[in-house]
Amino acid sequence: MSTPTITHNEQQKQRRTWVMGVLVLLVLAVSVKALLVGRHAYALWRHGMRLKGLASNPTAVLSPEVPPQLAADLGGTARALRGLRSELGWVLRPLWLPWRAGRENLLAVDELLRVGAELAEAGQLASAGLQPMTEAMAGRQASAGQGKPMSVALFESLVEARPHLQRAADQVGQAAEDVSGIEAQRLWSPLSWGVPKLAEYLQLGHAGLEAAGTAPSLLGEDKPAHYLLLAQNNDELRATGGFVTGIGVVAVDKGQPLDLTIRDSYDFDKFTVDHPYAPEPMQRYMGIILWVTRDGNWSPDYPTAAQAVEDLYHLENHTEIEGVVAFDMPALQALVRAVGPLYIEEYQDQIDAGNVLQKAREYWAPTVPEGKTLREWLDEQGWAQVEEDWWGHRKDFMGLLAEALMAKLQAGGQADQLTELLWTVKRAIDEKHIQLYFHEPAVQELLARADMDGTLHDGGNGDYLLALDTNMGYNKVNLNVEKRMTYEVTFEQGGAAQASLTITYENHSPPQPECVHRPRIAATYDGMAQDCYWNYLRVYVPAGSELLHAEGVTETETLSEGGKTLFTTFMVVPAAQSRTVRFTYRLPAMDPGAYRLLVQKQAGTDAVPLTVRLVLPADVGLLSAEPQPAGHAGQVLSFDLSLRRDRSVAVRLR
Repeated sequence: MSTPTITHNEQQKQRRTWVMGVLVLLVLAVSVKALLVGRHAYALWRHGMRLKGLASNPTAVLSPEVPPQLAADLGGTARALRGLRSELGWVLRPLWLPWRAGRENLLAVDELLRVGAELAEAGQLASAGLQPMTEAMAGRQASAGQGKPMSVALFESLVEARPHLQRAADQVGQAAEDVSGIEAQRLWSPLSWGVPKLAEYLQLGHAGLEAAGTAPSLLGEDKPAHYLLLAQNNDELRATGGFVTGIGVVAVDKGQPLDLTIRDSYDFDKFTVDHPYAPEPMQRYMGIILWVTRDGNWSPDYPTAAQAVEDLYHLENHTEIEGVVAFDMPALQALVRAVGPLYIEEYQDQIDAGNVLQKAREYWAPTVPEGKTLREWLDEQGWAQVEEDWWGHRKDFMGLLAEALMAKLQAGGQADQLTELLWTVKRAIDEKHIQLYFHEPAVQELLARADMDGTLHDGGNGDYLLALDTNMGYNKVNLNVEKRMTYEVTFEQGGAAQASLTITYENHSPPQPECVHRPRIAATYDGMAQDCYWNYLRVYVPAGSELLHAEGVTETETLSEGGKTLFTTFMVVPAAQSRTVRFTYRLPAMDPGAYRLLVQKQAGTDAVPLTVRLVLPADVGLLSAEPQPAGHAGQVLSFDLSLRRDRSVAVRLR
């Protein structure tokens, strides 16, 4: 029997059929895969857009309706990321790929998708913890209707949220560790830039969740927690914001503030025990020999200053302290604006943001009988009577205002009012009108990672500047002093650079016949603010800087502090006059291709104008600058800034 034969044409036809079948199957497989990937990508986009909307309006998170929506979108995001990772596994985990760089980058993307899914799940946990807090913030908890103050309802919600927050903190901490393990320097852009940033944000998020978990203990969960309050008068400028004019101690028991008192700072040092010597410049220029609590804020590094104040306080006061909170007069004004008008019964006066500072100054002044000078009144009454009638009560307004603020906050209010209060506090911290220091390590770490701890920054390997004023005139003249700064850096070949800092002070006080440097008391606050300006200036610059010459000052001293070199001088700006000082110094060697400058704002100041000029070598060009220069003429870049908060400049050169 003969075997059927297949012709050449039939073989080709079968081969084409087989190839077409394979292609159809491949197209179907790719189509199905694309459909599945597309479905996950669309879900990710949809949930991402809703999350982006919430991120653009973060105050909406305080609404009780938002946490469930947030949890749903985060859950959808986690599912979408896991789905993408599963469907694209053969691409993202290409162990078969011989190209090492490509393989490492794809594996990094795979790891980031995994971390992203776990972060979204951590966000779900945090959302569950956020729910009772938003209920408390909105005043919708049943407890709020039973007369519980808002702070107590918030405390109870934090206790309830703690397990969710701690689990979320653990997951975010693990994610931060995983991302930190990715070798970003081996990756392509933008991964090489994005991975370190993500690690930084994850560490911040982990610190925030850890701090939230410890919040109940800070609010007196097991025993009343006590905090030192420093009311700083920035009309008499000091390193951390102003002279400590008032000191308070507030106790918090299970969220309930108790025993809030703010008293004259002079009341806290009775010299029943030995005190340490004051910082040497205070001894030399102010005649202050012993260091007392009201002068403890000498260091511009707030944790250092806060600990010094606390140590001095504890010499003669024995209340255990869990933290130190400092605020100045602009912070007080901002808080009054946020909570609304206050009525001070003792003065029968309505206080609002427009008049609070004026009233504080007005009620400070003694009521001198008409036709008499302060000296005549003092001579007539005698100091004992004047002390009883005025000196011992001149700062009562400050304590009464604090009590009125606290009472209004405890009463709760609308969600939008509470939201405005939170943003007000955040802005005040960013602008160093409120400064915080806590003994709880988790909270202090959060403040440090969020750049809200008021530290004297190290500046890394870049340039650094802090021009710090200390009023040593026993007056309130900073109310009438205006300050402007210009900083110029001239680059030389090989990375060497010379810096020139010019500071101009204008004293707008009325003219006076002479400057007499001694303690004095005027009959009005304006009288205390209209005087000559005796200023101890400290200029903090990178370690290793060498002062070449100083103009406008009689003598300078070069010291070292906090990993910085500092130049110091004592100067006077007479009333109705201006004075300009200039320091020229050589900077230590820096990276010639990437210049970075950090200028720190002095706490207690408003928005000091600052002009930065960079003079580049003739053969060097500009690649990029952040922020954008206000001017670029030839080899000179200029930046017009204001020190409402810390500012930085970064340029890349070629």
